[in-house]
Amino acid sequence: MMIPIFIGLGELIVIMLVAFLILGPESMLTTARFMARIYRSIQRLILDIRSSISLTEFEGNKGNPVGDDEEKETPAG
Repeated sequence: MMIPIFIGLGELIVIMLVAFLILGPESMLTTARFMARIYRSIQRLILDIRSSISLTEFEGNKGNPVGDDEEKETPAG
């Protein structure tokens, strides 16, 4: 899953250059690794939440077929 980020290539290069000037080469690598770990953990968390929501919805509809939420009335007689 990729989150759409509306940043062009030129803007991304400028952000990287500013980060390089502020952080320096060694600190920038450490920071990039840290940010990658955070990004991966957020991705896993979102995936877990989505799967738990899907399971909850599935368990809620156990007795009813999909799209048949209300009981149908049968004609008497």
